[in-house]
This record gives sequence, structure tokens and C-alpha cells, in this order.
Amino acid sequence: MRWAACVLFSVSVAACGGGDDQANDDPMAGAGGTAGSGGGGGGGASGDTKPVLDCSDRTLIAEDDAVHDLATDSKNYYWLGVGDAGIAVFKKPKSGGDTLKITEFPGYFSFILGDTDLAVSGDSQFYMDDTVADDADDYVYFSGDTQIWRVKKDGSEPVQAVSGAGLNELGPATCNFARSVLAPGALYTCRQGRLFRMDRAGNGNATAVYTAPDGTRIDAFAVSSNQLFVNGPFDDARHLSPILALPLSGGTPTEYGAMLAGLVPDALVMLGDTLLFDSLTVLDGPDLATTSEWASRQGTYKVTSASAAPTKISETNLELVRGVGVDDQYAYAMVGDRRIVRISPSGVTTTYVDCTDDLRFDELLVDKDGVYIRYEDSFYRFGK
Repeated sequence: MRWAACVLFSVSVAACGGGDDQANDDPMAGAGGTAGSGGGGGGGASGDTKPVLDCSDRTLIAEDDAVHDLATDSKNYYWLGVGDAGIAVFKKPKSGGDTLKITEFPGYFSFILGDTDLAVSGDSQFYMDDTVADDADDYVYFSGDTQIWRVKKDGSEPVQAVSGAGLNELGPATCNFARSVLAPGALYTCRQGRLFRMDRAGNGNATAVYTAPDGTRIDAFAVSSNQLFVNGPFDDARHLSPILALPLSGGTPTEYGAMLAGLVPDALVMLGDTLLFDSLTVLDGPDLATTSEWASRQGTYKVTSASAAPTKISETNLELVRGVGVDDQYAYAMVGDRRIVRISPSGVTTTYVDCTDDLRFDELLVDKDGVYIRYEDSFYRFGK
């Protein structure tokens, strides 16, 4: 099933409030490690191989056939699963209690028989993914093959299309690990080289706020309180890809940060007002002495202002196969499919949990209450 495959790339990148922590604030963080190179004037990355948590320090949240795409707010867990007739949206209180079905998405035959006027295609139930929620309103948002939908958290309203015709037949999201971003008043997602904004009021209109130049693509974007950030196209003359900033409603993009040669951002997240990104590409070019020098530029960086040079904070990349999440203090990155590392903006990299001999991680989500992973048909929580 297509929706089951899509969830492997889901991760939350919603903007969080917070700030730096120092290495001595984290008793489990390593004091050693080597200084990061090529980091724009500082920001060495230290680390520790001892995990903060043992793999057994986990709590089962939900277990059912084909559960996928977890989302949270301060009170509940939400996810997609299988109902009596198709894909359904479920919720469960964080405080404990029964799992409730919020709604069941109407099937294709309901549409062609006139039982629903929602624009549901024959592929709709194979594309349901990308669940996001927060405390800013009373809705859960999720994607299909032709629309982004929302449903009221208590199930008291029918499913509503948020995106309208603007996304019809563009297919699933193509960046940010196929995860939309909720911001005050709006939801953002990207499709086929374009970044779209949708009003959270549910008026059924998706507006393109940024379009990548021909022949290039959007790998990732982030949303702050007043700006959008996207990766820009590769600049052959400077041997780098810039980060572009533009207003939340769209407009002319400008370069953000004094980018360093050799860096190609492919994951962008906000940690408070600080923009974090990683670069995995090892370039081949004559301007640096060796390929290893290009490689030394790779890692995780922070940018603190429009004029600041990026500072390396970790040799570990944020984007490692399966995803990245943030809370108000750290970024969390999957390493392969059995380990999670925690990166602080002050430059401390700590192994958060290592499940080498146990679980395999198929999905990652982080909020202020925990770090969540999916293994097959179960969601688990690792406490902070």
C-alpha cells in the first residue's frame, strides 16, 4: 500500500520556542569530542556514546493494524489507521484512556455513488499520510492524494478540504520527509518544487508562495514566527547552495546567512529563533585542496541571523535516512533505523537511545512531552 510506504519519511518540523543549553547543563552529555571544522568561526561538536535512555525505557502508546503518521498536541495523540471501510483518524489522551475514532475517510465508492461530495479519487485511501496537529485550533490535518484535509478533534464536523483545487493531482509531499508544517494561521506544504500556504480557517485555497527555479527542487523548508526558509539552487561559482528567506505570505526571497563554500542544506528546522540545517553532499571541485576537505564541511550547523555565518554544532547530520524532530531545547536525528541522537545548539551531541538489539524505527516525532517512534504497527514513547 502506498500510504504504508510514505510514512517511512514522516517527521515533525514545526517551529518550537526555546533556546541554547550549555554542555554542563546536561549530565549525560559528553565533555569530550573533537572540534568541528569549517564551522564559520567556532562551534565544536562534542559527544558521548552512552545513551540517555535505555531502549527498554519506553511506553506503548498505540498498537493496531497499520497505524501510521503520529501527531500530537498537549492533550492527545492522533494517528491514521484502518477503520471499518477505509482510512480513519484516531486519538488517545496522553493522560491515558481509550482510543477513539474521530472520523473515517469516505471511500471512492461513496464518492461515485453520491454519498459524499468530497473530491475523493480512486487512489485516496492509498495516499493518506502527513498528520499534523497543535494547540492553536481544534483540528487535525492530514494529506491525501488530491487534498489536504482537516477534521475537528472531537469528530463533531465532517472532514473538510483545506487546500482546494490548488493541490489536486500533484501527488504526495516531496520534501520535509513528506510532513507539512503548521504555523499560526496557516499550514505549509511542498509539492513538485512549489511551497504552498493554506489558511487554517479551512477556506479551501492553496496559494503557491515559492517556486523553485526550473531544473531545481525544494528539499526542505522551515517556518519561523515571521519568515519562511527554503534551500536555494546550487551556485556553481561559489560551490554552495544558499538558504533563502521570504515573508510568510510569499514574496521575493533573499539569502539568509553568510553561507560557506561546500555546504548544500538538505534539512531545515527551527529551534526557537535559531535555524538549524545539515549538509550531506561531498562536492567535487578544484577550489578546495582535497575531497576530504569538502567532506569536513559536512555536519549540522546553526544560523542565528541573516548576516551570520553558519556555525557547526555537530559532526552528526540532522538528516540521516529517516528524519529529524525538535523540542524546545534539542534537535533529534535518527541514525540508521535503530538509534536516535540529540544535538544541542551549543554543540553537544548525545546518544539519546540505542535500540540496536531491539526495535527498528519506522517513524519519528518529537514534542515537549516525549520522543515517539513507530515500530511496525505500534507507537512507543521515550520520556524526556
